[in-house]
Amino acid sequence: MSEQPIATTGRAMEARPVDPATAVRIEAAEGRAWVDCYAAAPLDFAAEIGLGSREVDGAAVLAWAASGRRYFSRAIGLGVARPATEEAIDEIIRGYDEAGISMFLLQSLPHCGPAEYEGWLHERGLEPFDAQDRVIRGSEASPPSVEVERALLVEPVAPETADEWAGFIQRVYRLNTGPWLQRLVGRPGWHSYAVR
Repeated sequence: MSEQPIATTGRAMEARPVDPATAVRIEAAEGRAWVDCYAAAPLDFAAEIGLGSREVDGAAVLAWAASGRRYFSRAIGLGVARPATEEAIDEIIRGYDEAGISMFLLQSLPHCGPAEYEGWLHERGLEPFDAQDRVIRGSEASPPSVEVERALLVEPVAPETADEWAGFIQRVYRLNTGPWLQRLVGRPGWHSYAVR
C-alpha cells in the first residue's frame, strides 16, 4: 500500500509531499491513536475478536482478526522513523499467521527505508493493494462552512448518545464493535462527533 502524506494550508488545498521529519510525526501520531483506540476495548471482547496491538521495530502493529479487513490489521510507521529490517517484516508476518490473519497491510510510504524495503515485501509474496493520499492540516481554525441546501448539525457525542453513534458506525461499516466504541466517548484525547 502506498500513501503520500499531503499537507494543506489555509482554505485552498495545496498538494505537496511532506518532509521526512513531518512524515515521522504523522506516522507516530497515527500509530499512537490506533493503539489507544484498540486499548479502549474491553479485555474479554478484545480476546474474543482477536483485537490487539504490539510494537515491532518502532512500528505500531494492529490486529483485528474478526474484522477480516486489511485496514484494521496493519503496521503503521514501519521503515519511516528508522529503516525497516527483513527480520521485522518476518516478525510482523509471523504474528499475523499465528493470529490466523491472512489479510493485512504493510504500508509502503515514500519515506520508507531502506531502498530494498519494497523488494523485501515482494520477496515475501506481498503485492500492492491500493494507493491513498493523506490529507493533513495544521491546528488553525477550520474555514467557515459552505452553505448547503439542508441544515446539518454537528454535535459532540455524549454518553447518552454513544450507543446511537456506535450503532451507526457498526451499520455503515458492517463491523461488530460490541461495547468498544462507546468507551472512546469521554476518553482522554478522543473527540467524537456526529453530524445530523
